[in-house]
Amino acid sequence: MKRMRVSRPLVVSLLVLVVGALLLPIAREAEGDNIRRKAQAQEKARALAGELVGSVLEIQMRQLEENGLKGLPIYKDIASMKGNIGELMKEDMEKVVQILVAAQEGTQKDRLAKFNEARGIIREVVVKLMAERQKLYRRMQIAKLAAQVRELIAIETKTMKTTASLPERKTEERERLTLTTIEDQADVQKLYYQLVATLEDVSTWGGQIGAGASDGIRILKAAQVSQELKNASGFLTKGDFPATVKSQELVIVGLKRLLEKLEETQGLIESDREAAIRMVREMLKKQEALRELTKKTDLATPKADELAKQQQQIHEELGKVAEALQKFETTQPLLEQAKQAAYEAPKELFEQKKEAALESQNEVIGALAKVEQQLQQGTDLDQTNKSADELAAKVKQLEEAKKTLEQAAKEQAQANANAEKAPAQAKAAEDKAAAELAKVDAMKDLPAAVESKVNDAQEAVAEAAKADENAAPAAAENRKEEAEDAKDAINQAKAEVEAALADAKRQQKAVQVGELARAAEALERAAAAEKQIAKEAAEAAKDKG
Repeated sequence: MKRMRVSRPLVVSLLVLVVGALLLPIAREAEGDNIRRKAQAQEKARALAGELVGSVLEIQMRQLEENGLKGLPIYKDIASMKGNIGELMKEDMEKVVQILVAAQEGTQKDRLAKFNEARGIIREVVVKLMAERQKLYRRMQIAKLAAQVRELIAIETKTMKTTASLPERKTEERERLTLTTIEDQADVQKLYYQLVATLEDVSTWGGQIGAGASDGIRILKAAQVSQELKNASGFLTKGDFPATVKSQELVIVGLKRLLEKLEETQGLIESDREAAIRMVREMLKKQEALRELTKKTDLATPKADELAKQQQQIHEELGKVAEALQKFETTQPLLEQAKQAAYEAPKELFEQKKEAALESQNEVIGALAKVEQQLQQGTDLDQTNKSADELAAKVKQLEEAKKTLEQAAKEQAQANANAEKAPAQAKAAEDKAAAELAKVDAMKDLPAAVESKVNDAQEAVAEAAKADENAAPAAAENRKEEAEDAKDAINQAKAEVEAALADAKRQQKAVQVGELARAAEALERAAAAEKQIAKEAAEAAKDKG
């Protein structure tokens, strides 16, 4: 397996924009000496913040140097950031500057505490920059792959049209165009192999991106694009133009299927996912605040009208949110559910039906919470609709998958030990590893990324077992290489399962907390109803008869 290569991003200027525009002037408190004192404190704070940012970046550069990674593009990016500290010190650094200004006026003990607090914030800002840079790079890589596939499709389509027209050309023109078309077809083949190499590199990554690249490689194999490219070149050289066109058509079909998969993967990692999450969270806060206000308000007073107006406004804003989140198709049913509940709540508030209004508001909050979870984790709709018990079952399934993959890894390790000198024993161990992988593959409703990596592992183990069938000493090196690839593929599948397991556990806990909260609210409503009944019964008992 190839190691992932870190590519240069769109220059540090993109990272600089993440941090914004720093150091808004400190609020003026008075005139004369007080203003000058504040200005001096701000200048000192600015200088100290710059030194702190520089020291954090310096540490990262030194760590890369010590690990022999100075040649990586990320080293140059950090160096460039260090050279633009003035630009980095913006928006997110405002808090740092205020802390350092306060440190100027405190005791020695306070200064040290403030200084350490500022240093911690700066470290978080730098880490955030690096994380954003890496996410940007990965999004760009998928977009770049999709662009390469589109270019390949365009070139091969043009070459196919030229090939189809060759039989109708005059002899001299046909011979000249045939030579040109042969070169064009060779260019397509070269570009295709470069594309496959990049896909193989990206397939080693985790998450949806790696899974999408792995699925893309399988699509190309299933469509036999590599073989059809060779066939097209061979037929073209022989002058068999109809057969060439047929192979070229099959190549285009395979590339179009690959493009669909890449575009699907790209849709799962859209850059505005985070903006969508912020939008949903804002609506959640509004609805939660209004619910708390509803609990405290006597709906028999004029205040009920104001609550109804606010609830109606939330309903209207939810319509805009649903429109903004259209590209996240699986969120739409949940948003429709939230909109419907938000539509019912104003009427219930106006009619002074407090319990019904609170129930509708809770429904809005529950649906929005599920939308947020879905956006955060990129999961399928059926995952977000699962109860805590169903998610607990999912956790158990993933734990079983992890255990099974660990056993497969042990069997493959045994195969690796025998690959060079005892291929028969290696094959027997790989057959056992394949059986363990088949158990995982048979599990239903596994996350797409897990399924993809398990399929990769199955293919790699099958290739290793096939290599073991050639027991000749000359094939020892090939057997060893295939066995190592199989081992790496199983480890990647195991890592993907572990990541999915961690996500499932977090989601299960979150849903469980939500269910408990809703249960507590139901008990509160029941208790309130019982009190009301008791009150009415006590009043009724006072009446004669």
